[in-house]
Amino acid sequence: MKLKLYLIPVLILIIIFGGIALSKSFGLWQTYTQKTPAKFESGAFQGENDPYDIRGSYTFQDIEINFDVSVKLLAEAFPISDDNFETNKAKDVEDYYGEMNLPYEIGTGSVKYFVALYNGLPFDGEEALPDTAISVLERDAKIEPDTMIGLQTDDVYAELSSEEMMHTELNEGEFAITGDTTVKDTLNQGIIFEDLEAIIGNIDDENSSIKDIAQRNGFAFGEVKDTLNELLQ
Repeated sequence: MKLKLYLIPVLILIIIFGGIALSKSFGLWQTYTQKTPAKFESGAFQGENDPYDIRGSYTFQDIEINFDVSVKLLAEAFPISDDNFETNKAKDVEDYYGEMNLPYEIGTGSVKYFVALYNGLPFDGEEALPDTAISVLERDAKIEPDTMIGLQTDDVYAELSSEEMMHTELNEGEFAITGDTTVKDTLNQGIIFEDLEAIIGNIDDENSSIKDIAQRNGFAFGEVKDTLNELLQ
């Protein structure tokens, strides 16, 4: 039997939309791309998702799915918007607090640290947390009193200027990228200009800060900082 030409487009549409409907009925059709973080490869938490792998592109919904920390809790800890909490991204935290010109950085790393503390998971290093995040941890009894005291003490240390913090690191031989670190500072640590430009984008002034150039070129400073600090190590 020959198929009439005018019926071919109709059949194609039936096949396409019929396939979608069938996929939905079996739960195979997804319009939302789920992020999949790395897992701990050894130790007591082997096989669990590692919060250190949370990227700036992760939405609060991605974090809820992968780490069982609800969007509502994340919005309480990092109140960066008044609506659409699900679509808030980890990198938006940096943009929000960056406008406040704080003497310490709150960004993607802070979200990672909060999730690790809330779930009792190990985390390599410490990050600054806003008071709202510390309050959530305290209210839900997710951290020990000693840890709480440590976080509050860190807030006191965070009042040091970025310049003082940088000099302290240099005196200890442990240079690290901060909000005030310039391109020239970084190059003096042995980073090749071309490699630096590949990470933060076009560099037009070596006396400008890494943070300003990265954000001007559309990069989240938290991720740039982590990349450069790993490269320096």
